[in-house]
Amino acid sequence: MAAGLLTVIVGIVTQWFFSQRQYQDRITRLSDIQENLRQATFAMARELKTGRQVIWPRVNPDQSPRTDSVLVFKNFRGAIVAFFHRPAERKIRRVVIPNGPGMPVEDTAPLGDGIASLTFTTMGPDNKLVSLHLSTEGVHHLDAVRLVNE
Repeated sequence: MAAGLLTVIVGIVTQWFFSQRQYQDRITRLSDIQENLRQATFAMARELKTGRQVIWPRVNPDQSPRTDSVLVFKNFRGAIVAFFHRPAERKIRRVVIPNGPGMPVEDTAPLGDGIASLTFTTMGPDNKLVSLHLSTEGVHHLDAVRLVNE
């Protein structure tokens, strides 16, 4: 009788231990995804804040917002920068077209990795407010940036 009771108690404790382990793994995974989305957003927002002008996407003629998976803007040095999402690779890439002679240069390291979708929405009468929406595995991250340079 004691051995049977001990077996039941060990079974309950083992089941509880494994369920807690699965829960912890899930929480860790979600935390890693959120951190990845935050870092990608921070890298883009940091450069966008110093931008001068959004080239694409432009707000619609009726001043309504426009959304696209590519953002092209002129940075404070006058170079044209593009952020874009490659869905097949699940990466956010950055390309710089220099101000003056030279070929476009794509950064070797992606701004974000493992990201399922990315959209940029431009709004405002001066087309200088950009919202970024990133998502992967049911986790979403939203941020907005205003270009401040003229």
